[in-house]
Amino acid sequence: MGLILITQFNSFYQAFLILSAVLFSTVGVFLGLLVFQRPFGIVMSGIGVIALAGIVVNNNIVLIDTYNQLRKTGLDKVTAIMHTGAQRLRPVMLTTITTILGLMPMVLEMNIDLINRNVAFGAPSTQWWTQLATAIAGGLAFATLLTLILTPCLLMLGRDKHLMSSKGTAEQGHSQQARHADGSISAPQSAQNAAKPKRHTASTHGDPSEIVQQGLSRAFSPAAATATTATPQAGEHADESTK
Repeated sequence: MGLILITQFNSFYQAFLILSAVLFSTVGVFLGLLVFQRPFGIVMSGIGVIALAGIVVNNNIVLIDTYNQLRKTGLDKVTAIMHTGAQRLRPVMLTTITTILGLMPMVLEMNIDLINRNVAFGAPSTQWWTQLATAIAGGLAFATLLTLILTPCLLMLGRDKHLMSSKGTAEQGHSQQARHADGSISAPQSAQNAAKPKRHTASTHGDPSEIVQQGLSRAFSPAAATATTATPQAGEHADESTK
């Protein structure tokens, strides 16, 4: 579960907040059993703690995800936490109240006989489920306070990863601007170097055979042939003009 939460939120701190709510909710389990004077059974109370963990983790995941979404919109930390608490207050309270009210008949050991129209408390059939219902109801009531009060406070104390990412992007932007400035400074120099005329120096230590081949290729090239044919025609036209 921890690895899944880390990959989902990309934060060890937020994953720790979600898992720590499960640990803190066990305090509510013991308080609920203490208030209703129920013994802690390893089987039924343990199953109640496991079922409670799923509800508490769900509430914290939705709360922290809402906070991250609000931070991405550009809100500061305090404003995002306030908006998160206001948006998640009604869903969390509705989930908690409906779950506790549904478990109250088992917590109070209530047995309803619909055929004989009789309601009895402390029936033998309800003693098996009392520990389970009391563990879930007590732990959920205590975990709701943790979700709505303690989790936003711990988010406020945590490191702001969005601020760190914005600083990183700002530093990258400054480095890119510096690179562009260096490029703009070196660009005129390269333009000046390109504007300078290139001096072709013939090598005096070349191979004689290569020099002869280059001369023959120039002499017998098509451009040279057209030039040689064009010069007699130009001379003939000049003689006709003089005549």
